[in-house]
Amino acid sequence: MRERYVLRIRGIIGPLLRISLGNVHYRAVPCQTTITGALSEAALHKLLTRLDESGLEVVHLQRFPLRADTLTPAG
Repeated sequence: MRERYVLRIRGIIGPLLRISLGNVHYRAVPCQTTITGALSEAALHKLLTRLDESGLEVVHLQRFPLRADTLTPAG
């Protein structure tokens, strides 16, 4: 089951790492990047692992229920 997550990362995520992180949205503000996306639990763990391997610190993680009207077809 997918949930909507909002993560705040200390630092700015570069373009190569953004590409490798998949289908999420980014917003850079001074010294931080906000990542938002609908992720499965496995996809969230994969995202967190990639951020950790890149030396980026997650300073905030929040989960929201995914509403049915926000789902998009895969594919």
